[in-house]
Amino acid sequence: MSEENVEVPKTLDQAVEEAKKTVPEIEMQHVIITLADGRRGVFMGPALIKKVEMELNAVPRLVSVDFDPPKTFSANPAPVEEKPNADQKVDDKPAAGLE
Repeated sequence: MSEENVEVPKTLDQAVEEAKKTVPEIEMQHVIITLADGRRGVFMGPALIKKVEMELNAVPRLVSVDFDPPKTFSANPAPVEEKPNADQKVDDKPAAGLE
């Protein structure tokens, strides 16, 4: 098996510049949805609709809308229980079968 002679970037800035050369640019946009009852939602994703399409009323017809189940996030997350480190002794007795 032969190894390719690939130069590894020496700094983070060099790595970023190398990635810019290989990764295509993606246009992103915020989508703000307002329902008739006043509820609003803001989403970020790849650009789907251009402003010109909206102004010319030439937006393609909506075919499908799929929803993921909502996920709950809290400003005060529950405390994380600390797990013992592999280097720390937890029990005086060894586990079954390790005697």
